Amino acid sequence: MSKYSPGSGPYEIRHGLLTPGDIPSSFYLADWVHKKNEKQYQFYTRLEESVRREGFRNPVMCYEKPGERTFPYGGSRVYMAWKLQIPVPALVS
Repeated sequence: MSKYSPGSGPYEIRHGLLTPGDIPSSFYLADWVHKKNEKQYQFYTRLEESVRREGFRNPVMCYEKPGERTFPYGGSRVYMAWKLQIPVPALVS
């Protein structure tokens, strides 16, 4: 088994639902990003309508360390899950 074989390293990848309680209270979207995207594209309004109508289509990516979670991909979906208080599918590593 090479060092790049699945399961040979110290990392474990799992999937499941991230509940609003799993989202750190320190998570936030930069205010200027939120305002710019909302003003220019009505992005968050449209995303909220889509999530209410169809749910989440793609999982978010979550990196987990002891006492810390970061979301390099899917921050808008994480924000929407927190706002609507619903779980979001996630890949956690």
